[in-house]
Amino acid sequence: MNTKHITIKDALLMMDDGRLTALELVDLCLSHIDDRDRELGVFLEVWRDSARENAKKIDARRKEGKP
Repeated sequence: MNTKHITIKDALLMMDDGRLTALELVDLCLSHIDDRDRELGVFLEVWRDSARENAKKIDARRKEGKP
């Protein structure tokens, strides 16, 4: 799966058909932040734990068929 340049639309489609979870998407984003911030140094704070916990909640709701 090439996720380097994934769009929001593609991410949603992939989540809808089970190829991607919210947690995987968040982890991809965090990985991109890590990669780019080494060079740019623009992020003052990244709330990893909060982002990952919210993604887990989203995945649980989606698994139950909720939006």
